[in-house]
Amino acid sequence: MDGPFGVAALTSIREHPRFRDAVEQYARSRVEQFRRLDAALRWATTDLGRSTLSRATVVLHRRPEGLTANALLESARTLGLCSRGRVLAYLDGAQLRGLLSISAGDGYWTDRPVQVSPALCGQVEDTARNLLAAVDLLEPEAPETANGEQRLQGLLAAMAALPTTDPAVLSVLPVGIRQFMEHDGALRILDELIVRQRSERARLLEAVRFSQLSLARASGVSRAQVKRLLASAQPEGFVMVGDGELDFAPAFSDAAELRFALIFRVAQLAASLAASRG
Repeated sequence: MDGPFGVAALTSIREHPRFRDAVEQYARSRVEQFRRLDAALRWATTDLGRSTLSRATVVLHRRPEGLTANALLESARTLGLCSRGRVLAYLDGAQLRGLLSISAGDGYWTDRPVQVSPALCGQVEDTARNLLAAVDLLEPEAPETANGEQRLQGLLAAMAALPTTDPAVLSVLPVGIRQFMEHDGALRILDELIVRQRSERARLLEAVRFSQLSLARASGVSRAQVKRLLASAQPEGFVMVGDGELDFAPAFSDAAELRFALIFRVAQLAASLAASRG
């Protein structure tokens, strides 16, 4: 695949001398942020579907016309994020946890304004800021702070649509890493595994001492989920589980690098486009 998300573009990012620094900084920021979240925000971000809807919620909330349930439903339908039932369940759960509130008034509830809590806005926007900070390591000439808000909102819009970006874009990722990403909590586990790596190593992922219980607790998933994830990766030869140690095949490390390169590329283009429009 050629173009802005092609192998050549992603290879260029991976070959940047500070690419490893950017990946590790981004993974570390996500790990530290997750540890600070309360139960409500963990609910909003620990599931891939809810995390995507949370980003879409904040993007719509920041627009001049504001957020309504219908706007979120239409966004989910247009982008192919999830089913109508999943959106309604998210709205119910977010209200129950104090993350959203729907204004009282006449008319059907889905047409009324929806208020988003500062906590949810802050969590979603901090995640995007952390990504921009990592990307800026690769771009010393990044736009000045004056364009920071435009870059941030442009990135959030791209992140909200990322799971259903044109399949031709996601096709640059090996099948194995795409399947890995589909497991609930897999990306948080991947972040944890990256920050636990030895500082002196040749690849992004080589080997790490671990226990299923500690990894599960740190990643906000169950021990059974960690076990299933590792079991799914072993037949592919991605990981080898030994006595208290997890070894990663070079192919899996390369695939993980490609996944981060794709995320950084989306962030670069979205933030630059948003800043230029500002």
